[in-house]
Amino acid sequence: MRVRQGRGGANSGAIRDDENAADRRLGADPRHPKIYGTPPSSNGSRPGSPLIERWNGRAWSRARLPSAWPGGLGFVAASSASNAWALGQEPSGTTEHLLHWNGHGWRNSAFPGTHGTFHGNLGLTAAPGGRAWLIASASGSSQIFGWNGTRWRQQSYPCASTFCNLDRIVARTGKDAWAVGNYVTSSLDGGPLALHWTGSSWRSTPVPFVKFGYLTGVFAASATNAWAVGGVNNSSRMLLFRWNGTSWPGESAGRPDGAISR
Repeated sequence: MRVRQGRGGANSGAIRDDENAADRRLGADPRHPKIYGTPPSSNGSRPGSPLIERWNGRAWSRARLPSAWPGGLGFVAASSASNAWALGQEPSGTTEHLLHWNGHGWRNSAFPGTHGTFHGNLGLTAAPGGRAWLIASASGSSQIFGWNGTRWRQQSYPCASTFCNLDRIVARTGKDAWAVGNYVTSSLDGGPLALHWTGSSWRSTPVPFVKFGYLTGVFAASATNAWAVGGVNNSSRMLLFRWNGTSWPGESAGRPDGAISR
């Protein structure tokens, strides 16, 4: 069974291809900050360092950061031009760095997870209105932390199995967010998992059972229209589900070999 607790761990400081999603959240205004990281050396002797650049309408300029560390920034999420978050990690996987943009500058913010613990499967999202969520996996099930405008707090969610892994978290609004991954049973099998935030709590939604299946991506167009993608451990099979407001019927999905599966 795919345990999937290490993805996004020590290597999560590497640059992640989330810029397009960030641009959509930030809107068309090119003056919003964009996040990068300086690359590591080819032989691995230097892990790189965090870097943020901002477009002012004419040119890019390097933003002043409140701190520097070995590694980079792997995630960015913004709810407005004056409210954004950036998350990175050092190569050890045990030290995370969370930054907050207030419209004037970047400031350090305390990472809500346990300090000094290895965290994998990191993720970050923000919604209009200022709400934000962060996922991280230490030992056992993944954790979800929610920002309520003043502080980060851990949020519980239903996990009926031995443990649950979360690979991706995405918010459409402050009352409509998704976290997807997989659950693992005591016999080390399990299937795909999709959690839905409806404004006050996380709820498990009925995803069709696929043994050893997992979800790695989700996108919501509305409260009744969302898509989730994933795969099956030790298989070329790909999974594609569509949320219709009550359930996730399966859709046709291509395989790397060109075949179609459900």
